[in-house]
Amino acid sequence: MPLTVCKIVPALGSKKVSGCEKREAYAFWPSLLSLPSTITTSPEKNLKFAILGAGALGSAIGGVLTEAGHTVWLITRNQAHVDAINQRGLTLRTEGLDRTIKALAATSAIAAGVVDCVIVLVKSAQTRQAMTAAMSLLGPETVVLSLQNGLGHEDILTGIVGKQRVLAGKCYCGGQIIAPGHVICGT
Repeated sequence: MPLTVCKIVPALGSKKVSGCEKREAYAFWPSLLSLPSTITTSPEKNLKFAILGAGALGSAIGGVLTEAGHTVWLITRNQAHVDAINQRGLTLRTEGLDRTIKALAATSAIAAGVVDCVIVLVKSAQTRQAMTAAMSLLGPETVVLSLQNGLGHEDILTGIVGKQRVLAGKCYCGGQIIAPGHVICGT
């Protein structure tokens, strides 16, 4: 199934909701539908994302955000994956059909510069090391969204970047790398 990016809470930045401050996040859901036209045709703002841990799922999410018109950096330790994406683009397979998009990939967060949102998808044991090495992604308004499996990631991230930046989310879909730069979405 394709990934659908659903915007929740109206704007990146702060908004008072029922006496507490909320920030925008993106939820990623498996869906039989393609991206909502409001996201794909006219994003309110071209946001800059970094996917920290751009394996199968991170590449799939990053690819969908890129297709929606956002600037996305796929950050992974997998040099072959980075080289393939930078040379040929990122190929996403959905329901048996391949499409290739121009994407940005690097093995270091430094290449991306400051972003609006860091989506953390590294393995649990790598959270502290990965986020500490990726501090160059943070500007004054950057939020950090964990879509990792398991518990405790938000506490680790809060200790590194501060509570005011951290969002927690869940993802109910998967992905599979079938070759460097080639990902099956929604497995």
